[in-house]
Amino acid sequence: MTQHSVAKGLITGLGVALLSTSAAAGTFNLGINDDTLDVGLKASLSRTGQFSANYLYSETEGKTADLGFQTVHNAAGKRIALGVKLVKLWAERRDNGHAVALGGDFRMPIAPSITAAIAGYYSPTVLSSSGIENYYSIDAKLMYALMPTADLYVGYRDVHFKFDTERDLTFAQSFYLGAELKF
Repeated sequence: MTQHSVAKGLITGLGVALLSTSAAAGTFNLGINDDTLDVGLKASLSRTGQFSANYLYSETEGKTADLGFQTVHNAAGKRIALGVKLVKLWAERRDNGHAVALGGDFRMPIAPSITAAIAGYYSPTVLSSSGIENYYSIDAKLMYALMPTADLYVGYRDVHFKFDTERDLTFAQSFYLGAELKF
C-alpha cells in the first residue's frame, strides 16, 4: 500500500463520515508543542457510535494518521468509548508500517468546567504489519470548558512503535497544549 493510496483512503473515509453525519454532533481537536502538531476530528455516526480521524506530525520522527470507529456510552456526566483504529506510520528514518489498534477513551468531570480525559490504544504483533511488531499510544488531558462549545487543555502523550528488526521508535513523548471545538 503506497503513501498516496493510504492518504486517498483517509480523505475518502473522512469525507464519507462528514457527509453521513451532517446533522450529527462532532468535535475538532488541535494540539501543539514545539515538536508536534496533532489534528483530529470525531463525528457521531449514531447515538452510540462515532468515527474518528487523526493526523500527528512530528518534526523529528515523521507522521502518523489513523481512522477509527468506537462505540460510545454516556452516563452521569462520564463518557466511555471503546473501539478500533487503523494506524499508518510514515517514519523519517525507519520502515513505514501499519497497525490495527484496540482501545478507547474515558472522560469525567472533576470540578465545575474541568474534565479529565485519558485515551489508550494497543496493537499486538498479530495486528501489526510492515515491520511493526506492536504499537501503543497513551494520551491524558486536563480540559477547561472555556464556553459550551470550546475547551482548552493541557495534555501528555506517549506514542510508541516497536519494530521487528529495527530499534524501537518513541514517536512522541511530551506535554502539549490544545483546543477542542464542538459542533
